[in-house]
Amino acid sequence: MLGPGAERILSSYKFLLFYLTCGLLGNIVTFLIQSSFYSHVGASGAIFGLLGFYLYLVIKQKHMLSQSNQQIIVVFLIIGLLSGLLTPGTNNTAHFVGGIAGFLLAFLAFKQKNKPQI
Repeated sequence: MLGPGAERILSSYKFLLFYLTCGLLGNIVTFLIQSSFYSHVGASGAIFGLLGFYLYLVIKQKHMLSQSNQQIIVVFLIIGLLSGLLTPGTNNTAHFVGGIAGFLLAFLAFKQKNKPQI
């Protein structure tokens, strides 16, 4: 649900890089700060990276989303965070790192788009 819109905004190549970067950062930071016995699998860091991307749009690029889509993004984010915090064994490290990475990468992507052409 979240991917196609982000891919249209970023382009296929940038979307792939964005998605993989968020997922990898979430897993690398989990590996670095959790105990060596912590077990985790999945792409939740990448998914939360997409939520971070859309949160950036809600905060800084409101014109790109309708009011109802902005509300849906905020609700998805709240549900995702709450379900992670309330479900034992969830890799919240990957969720938070992926979300922050997505937000910061969106900031960089839009900063590049807004540079004046020389």
